[in-house]
Amino acid sequence: MAGTDKIVPADLQSRFRLGYRPALDGLRGISILVVMCLHGGMVWLFQGGFLGVDIFFVLSGFLITSLLLEEWTQTGTINFRNFYIRRGLRLLPPLLLVIAICLLVVTFFPPAQGSAEAAKSILVALYLSDWMPARVFPPLFHTWSLSIEEQFYLVWPLLLFFLLRLRISSRFVVWGLFAGVLMLNVNRAVLWYHHTEANLVRVYVSLDTRSDTLLIGCIAGILVSGALIRPSKLTSTVLRIMTVASALAVTVLIFAISATFPPLYYGGFSAIGFMVATIIIGLFYAPLNFANTILEFPLLRWFGRLSYGLYLWHYSVYLFYDSLFGPFPFRSYTLRICSTFVVKFLLAVAVSSLSFYFVEQPALRLKKRFSAVRAGKYSESPVEHRMVPAREQAEVLPQT
Repeated sequence: MAGTDKIVPADLQSRFRLGYRPALDGLRGISILVVMCLHGGMVWLFQGGFLGVDIFFVLSGFLITSLLLEEWTQTGTINFRNFYIRRGLRLLPPLLLVIAICLLVVTFFPPAQGSAEAAKSILVALYLSDWMPARVFPPLFHTWSLSIEEQFYLVWPLLLFFLLRLRISSRFVVWGLFAGVLMLNVNRAVLWYHHTEANLVRVYVSLDTRSDTLLIGCIAGILVSGALIRPSKLTSTVLRIMTVASALAVTVLIFAISATFPPLYYGGFSAIGFMVATIIIGLFYAPLNFANTILEFPLLRWFGRLSYGLYLWHYSVYLFYDSLFGPFPFRSYTLRICSTFVVKFLLAVAVSSLSFYFVEQPALRLKKRFSAVRAGKYSESPVEHRMVPAREQAEVLPQT
């Protein structure tokens, strides 16, 4: 089914530029902080901190789709060699370092199952942990989300390329992605309805039960990159209302719900994904000054830039700390939990910072050589609310 309404209309082929959006780094910063709080024992305050992963998923789907569409409009194709080199340089160096350190630990301090078995469970973290959560090394259990994203990177760019080559209608593609979200929800609902204690984790961490928010991010990327939302005063007003309502709802849910809250598995994850997508679209079409002020706060943006390393390192650092030291011996439960969390959090930030500046940054500088798009004088789009100089783009590229 071809159509004249292509994914990126011809009149936008020379105009859309994603560039560097500071607010997206701020949103990423919030996501990693709530995840770190949850994993650090602050469950009583951030029991819904796991939703930070879904925010990451929506952002990843949005950014990857936007960047691929931008490359297509500038070059007329997608260079898969460069795409996967960029993905490898972005993701693999710190992951391989974490895996190497874990292998050293189990070599010199063999666990109960022995070094060889532990080494096998560590290697599961190389993008298989979503399908084998019971076999993954406990300090690397959280890599299930990285596995889902990597499997998404293997499928979606190829599918998008063929849709672009076939000139499929953008509305058809969006509706197809909606259908994909619906099918994933049906599958997740059936598995949850019949779940047992043994397969509860499988329902929570698998590609076929948690990738709906990635698809929702793809929908948002097509809507923004293809300018399918026509700017108008009414559109801006509606989007501002929806953005504020979505932000408030997601904030409440982060504080209020647990990962076993049944409605999550009957459409709730997708509903939250659409709220996050609304917030992202609102940042492009109907920016709010107070929201940008919060999301562009320098410290929050810094956490956002470190978010991949923080996510990768924090869980292992937390577990190793607990195994070596345990909580502080305070009588007050709250003081004991909070003081221990502060120490673990600072350790994780320190380790992640070293990884970022000495491992990730060199790889990111090399990654720029395989950039998909040409830097112009400005990064501008028909819905952009401010210009970003090309020099700033070169210093801080969109992180995906």
